[in-house]
Parts: sequence; C-alpha cells; structure tokens
Amino acid sequence: MIKKVDDYIVAQIFKAYLIEGKSHRQIQREILSLPAPSKGGGFKTMEILHYYGIKGKDKAIFKFGFVQGKISKEVEERLLDYIDTEEQAELYFKNTHVNLTINENNLPTTRLSLIKARVYQDKLRKHTLENYYHTCALCTINQSDLLVCSHIIPWGIDMEKRLELENTISFCVLHDRLFENGYFGLDNNLNIILNHYKCDDHLLTFLSNSTFKNPRFFSPKKEYLQYHLQEVCDLKNN
Repeated sequence: MIKKVDDYIVAQIFKAYLIEGKSHRQIQREILSLPAPSKGGGFKTMEILHYYGIKGKDKAIFKFGFVQGKISKEVEERLLDYIDTEEQAELYFKNTHVNLTINENNLPTTRLSLIKARVYQDKLRKHTLENYYHTCALCTINQSDLLVCSHIIPWGIDMEKRLELENTISFCVLHDRLFENGYFGLDNNLNIILNHYKCDDHLLTFLSNSTFKNPRFFSPKKEYLQYHLQEVCDLKNN
C-alpha cells in the first residue's frame, strides 16, 4: 500500500496531520479517497504515518508554526518543500501575468518536480472553479468532484499555456468530455458552436439548450477559442 502512494499524496497527508490536525479517518476519505467508517476507519492513513515515524502525539504539532527538530529530517524536508511550493503557486495565481516557469531548476524525474507539478495543477483547478463560481459553465452542476478544469488548448499541446486561467474553463465531466473531443466549441462571443459532423440529434438538442456563463475575472482568450474550433473541432471556417 505505502509503495503505491506517490510523494505528492504523502506530502498532503503530512500537512493534513501535522499542521491541520485532521483525523486519520478524515485524511483517508479526503486525500486517499478510501472508505473510513466511524468505527475502526483510518487504518490506511495510520499505516502511512507510522511508516514515516509519525505517531499520535505528533498530530497538529505545527498548528501554530513550524519548529525544527520535532520530526525526522525526511518528513521535515518533504513538508517544507510542499508548503513552499503551495505558497509559490498561490503567489503565481495572484499575479497571473508573471512569466513563471514551474520547476525550472529541477529535472522532471525528481520528487520535488512531481510535487511542484501536482501542486500547481491543484491550484489551477481551484482558481478555475472560483473563476466560474464553482459551477459548470454550461449547466447547474456544482458538486466539486463532478467539475473539471478543462483546457481550451489541450494540456499536451502548449506547455506555456497550461497554467493560464484564460485557457481553462470549469465544466462538468460530461461537458468537459464533449468539449475535449470537439463536439462543440465557443466563438469569440462565447456562443456555443455545434459540430454537426460529430453530434447526433440527441446531442444537438442537449447542447442547443445550453448557454455559456460569463466567468468572474478571466474570460477565455479569443485566439485560444479559435484554435479549439479549428484544430479540435476541425471547423476551419469559424
């Protein structure tokens, strides 16, 4: 079990237990996404914490500030790397026009590289959902686990645009999949453009009844929307 838990999840668990003081059961449900019944739950969390020498007495030991020497050097380094990266990510999204390169001094295979990439992805999702009022831009779904930070120019196409809020939209899982696969796009006025080559009658009716909700701060860039229409939807004349 422990060997299958990646470094990012481990760092999240350290923060949740050592700083936030969350229970084993709460961590198991929220971070590990595993069942944690009220009686006898949380054993997987306990197993991971014990593996790193973290015991019950260590719960919330850093709630009022970090103190060096309270935990092992390995845990200390992982926790501080994670906290530092979270702070950097928050500053980045508060200053979204700053030209910041994630992990420019670390190789992609390093542990810190993984943590940095995942933290920034989480922060991007957080700010994208906030930008769209924690709701799908095309329907009323607002359950967090059903919402996706959807990229206009796909994640794998342009690395420099991955973290731009003007390149992300909050969609529910269904609208995200339809958008990602080119069943519809958006024009410069955020009107829905249906792909009649892909949509059957049911999807045409379903999507025709939708209206795009204007975001709070960051609207999709027009050139990104045009790229999506032309390259993803394959609608060259829009």
